[in-house]
Amino acid sequence: MILASYQPYSPIPGYGVGEKDFYYKLGYDPIWAFSSQNILQFWLNNWTIDPTCPQKLVVFESDDYYAVNKIDLEAYRNDSLDFNDIHIYRGPFDYYEDLEVGYDFAVKRLENIIYTVDLEAYIKNLTNRLTESQRDFIKTKISEAKGRAFRKARG
Repeated sequence: MILASYQPYSPIPGYGVGEKDFYYKLGYDPIWAFSSQNILQFWLNNWTIDPTCPQKLVVFESDDYYAVNKIDLEAYRNDSLDFNDIHIYRGPFDYYEDLEVGYDFAVKRLENIIYTVDLEAYIKNLTNRLTESQRDFIKTKISEAKGRAFRKARG
């Protein structure tokens, strides 16, 4: 299955760690990804996620994953659903259309990388066409995202 994940440039201590229930169930701290089997899945899923530290976008292929119901996952993270009530399914699947936007994917590692996009370089290229106030706004948003990642990593 073709998946995508937003990741920091280099590992941040504690980044992605903290959902111990998933560690005990899966045997590892998951790297969260979303389905990108086709352009429609990529864009729909891209609009329904909130990446913690989006410095690069990694698109990769893997058959070693767990599909986790997206609504259940959010409810669990907001303490309104018990972990044991989350719908978790072991991949791989032969039929991907049911997984378009309803699931996030927990993978052990990024493997079989198809391509990587350096988001900061991409944004810098785009910002050359923007006004100074628009550039400042984007820089502020990137800085805020990095700050959230470090605060989350520290607990």
